[in-house]
Amino acid sequence: MSEQKGNSAIKWIVIAMLITPIPIAVLFIVYVDLFGGLIFTAVMVLCVAAAVGVHLNLWKKCHYICPACVTPFKPDFISSLTAMNYYDQRKMRCPKCGCHQLMKVHEDKDAPGRIIYRR
Repeated sequence: MSEQKGNSAIKWIVIAMLITPIPIAVLFIVYVDLFGGLIFTAVMVLCVAAAVGVHLNLWKKCHYICPACVTPFKPDFISSLTAMNYYDQRKMRCPKCGCHQLMKVHEDKDAPGRIIYRR
């Protein structure tokens, strides 16, 4: 149960990080100038949109395999976006066995735009 609370806390932290620039931009517009506030807001929106776009591309092409029960699965987009990650691994919960640990990202074989690298 404590892991579920931890996941919920992480999701709220991510939501807070996405919402925080809004009041900062409003304060910037009110106290500094309109142009600077609009530029700040545009840059923040573009950065968040780029990050979500990159993750959406990854999410469409990849799946995870549980190391405990060897079940392949594809989580929903929000769970994948808010999961703690390390380069090519994410801390996910297996829908079959409930194992909650780092799982390697595997590319789908039939993913559109798949690039095959040869050495």
